[in-house]
This record gives sequence, C-alpha cells and structure tokens, in this order.
Amino acid sequence: MKKQISRREFLGLVGVAGGAALLAACQPTATAEPTTAAEEPTTVPAAEKIVLEMLSYAIVEGDPHDQAFKLFQAAHPDWEITWSPIAGSWAEMATKIITRVAAGNSPDMCAITTYGASITMGRDGILLDQTEFLTSDADFAGNPIPQNLLNMYTTNGIVWGIPKDYVTQGFYYNKKMLEDAGVELPTADWTWDDMLVKAKALTSGEGVDKIFGLYTETGYYQNEQFFWGNKGPGFFDRWNWDFTTPTANDPKNIEALQKLVDTILVDEISPTAEALNTQSGGDRQLSGKLAMWMGSTITSVALLQNTDKVDWAVVPNPRMFAGGPSYSMLWTSGYSTLTATKHPSECWEFLKHFSIGEGAKILGTTGFSVPSGAPDAFLTEEMVARGGQIFIDAANADIAACDSLGELHAELGGSIIGPNIEAAFLGQSTPEEALNTIQEGMTQILADNQ
Repeated sequence: MKKQISRREFLGLVGVAGGAALLAACQPTATAEPTTAAEEPTTVPAAEKIVLEMLSYAIVEGDPHDQAFKLFQAAHPDWEITWSPIAGSWAEMATKIITRVAAGNSPDMCAITTYGASITMGRDGILLDQTEFLTSDADFAGNPIPQNLLNMYTTNGIVWGIPKDYVTQGFYYNKKMLEDAGVELPTADWTWDDMLVKAKALTSGEGVDKIFGLYTETGYYQNEQFFWGNKGPGFFDRWNWDFTTPTANDPKNIEALQKLVDTILVDEISPTAEALNTQSGGDRQLSGKLAMWMGSTITSVALLQNTDKVDWAVVPNPRMFAGGPSYSMLWTSGYSTLTATKHPSECWEFLKHFSIGEGAKILGTTGFSVPSGAPDAFLTEEMVARGGQIFIDAANADIAACDSLGELHAELGGSIIGPNIEAAFLGQSTPEEALNTIQEGMTQILADNQ
C-alpha cells in the first residue's frame, strides 16, 4: 500500500501555505489612486465552501444518530454535510473506504471500530492523528473521555479515532427473588466467592422448571473480562494493550476460565447450552427463573421496558478475589477523519459534537450505550435508582478493555478462540487444554501473517 501523508507532513504543508497567506495579508499596501472609468474594480475571491462527507452505517430517520446529525447541520448552515450510508461488516466497510482513498475519492470522515482494518488504517496513516486537536482543544482539557477508551483508538502513539459511545458490563439481579429467599443483596465490594454463595442459595428445582441462581455468558468476547479480574492478561496482554505475543494460556487465565466453566458443569448454578435451547437467558430473566446474570448497558434496554415483570438492580462485577482489581469488558465504536480531507479542523468539530458535545447528549437517550464524553446523558432517574452509575464508573475500572484481537481479529476469534472456548463450556476439553490449544493456534496465525 502506498504510504499516506503523515500528520506532521500534512501540518507542515498547511503551515507553509497558511504562512504565505498570512505574510501576504500583512504586507503594507500603497495608497489607492482614484479609480477611472476605464478601470475595473478588484474582485475579492469567494471563500471556499466547506463540503464534508461522513461515510458510515445508515441512520434511520428520527433516531438519535439522525437527530444528532441534523443538529450539527443546523449549527453549520453554510456547510454542505452529507451522511453517506455504507452497508456490510466492519471489514467490508473498511475495504470500501480504503478503495475510495486509493482512487482519490476519499470521504472526509468515517465510522471506525477498535479492531481489524480500523487499526491498519490508523497505523498506515489513512486515518488522521487527532493528538494535536485533543491536546489543544480547551474542551478536552479536563479529559472528558476516559483514557481506557482512548487507548483503544491509539497505535504507536497515534490517536486515529475518537470514541462516540461505549458499552460496559455489570451484574444484574432480581431483587424480589433475593429478598424472598432471604439472600442479602450484593454490594459494590462483593467477591466471586460471595457470588457463588448467593447463586447456590438461589438455585432450586429440576428440569425445565429449574430456577438458576446465575447466568454465565460463554462467549469469549464477554467472559475474557474475568481473566483480567483474576489478574490474568487475557488472550493478549490487555494491561499493556500489546498485540504482539499471545498470552492465552497464562495460569491466571486458566484459573478464571475454570471458575466460569464450573458454574455450569460442576456447581450447576448456571444453565447449560441445552437448557438455554429450551428457554433463553433473556426469557428466564423476565419469567423469574434467573436470579443473577452477567450483562451490559445493552441488557438494560429490555429490562427498563419490563419493570412490571422483574424488579432489577445492577452492581459491579464481583472481584475475582478479595482485594483484586476492578474490571469490565468495554465495547466502543467511534468516528475518524481521513488524512486526505481538505478540512481537518471542521471534521474535528464533527467528531467533537458526537463525542462530548450536544450530539453526544442525544446519543445518550438510546439507553443502549454511554456517550463517551457526556455520560450523564445516559443516567435517567430510574437508571440511577437501579444502580446504573456503575456503568459509568466501569469505564475507569482498574482495567477496562475491549475484546479486540488486533488486526487479525476475525481470524483469531472465529477459527481459534471461539470454538475452543465453546468446547470448554461444553465439557469437551478442560479449560487448560482449551487455552493451550488457543495459545498454539494464535501463535501460528501470527507467524503466518508476519
């Protein structure tokens, strides 16, 4: 791929052109002579119109993203701003963006995520480094966006994107079920052992009518957070955001996965895959057959619509051991500026609008996610009453990271990690065997792609 112009080179060119214009403007001018009839008046060239294109997933008329976009348009009536919808997976979207850049028809801005081709575009200079804007904009002086979030959009010191929102994790519980069983409600400082005691006390019955004390998520993209909470590195070293060397079979990871698997296969306090085929976790939550469950901000959307069926609250993830770190899986998406744009400052205003500005406040009304720089917009009165502040706090946990597997995310997750983690939860392999196999597979894939 042809090397893109760097941020420094880009600013250098702007500086030369801008400096020349400034010097020309500051030159002393001669006193004007009276104009004769034969002379034509001097024509002042019109200012260049600001034309911006955002290439992103489609937005629905009237939804929060559409409202936020139209608010930005209304605030800039002299700008021509187009939202160009683009379909497909994140990888397919990135391919279309790169194709347009190569053809000399680059959009000004685009949607991005924290893995795969987005990282490649950031590393290769296709996406503009936002560091100068972040450090010079007074509205960012107080660090309104959690550093854990910004870390996910940073490669080799280059901040190639700005998060617009995020999803964090917590533990939900059915208050009535716990109170009726005489089980103390969980607190913010509870531990994994505390959780096990409660879950066992809340599990009863047999067969299709069995009530489970816990619902354990089995997807690696949800349960890797428990590896970190156990002081493990995860599949890569999440503590240092390092994608160079796999760390899947670290002993702390194995220990954490064993604890998760045991909730299903040993303690039987969480539904098996077979039980979930009979009734899903979501249906169990609403029917009173589930007392506690792992979940995210996304989970709260349906729960808030069904408070007549379940009186719920949410607390932080349990510490994996007394004094252990706080932790949370953190999913996020954002926007970026293409290096090829003619209007980087204007694009920054757009990114700012959606990350910490009025647009961000509108995005907070979805209840689905938390606006990255305007988290209070997520906290309705009812959400606060049910403990929703924990989702805001989780972004600043001792470790809050996403499930990104770097540039080879799809291959590593789909062919190696996902199937082997599933095998462990089905009892087809031990957690140690599964993570050893994952370690070997990740190492081979990375070697093959060097």
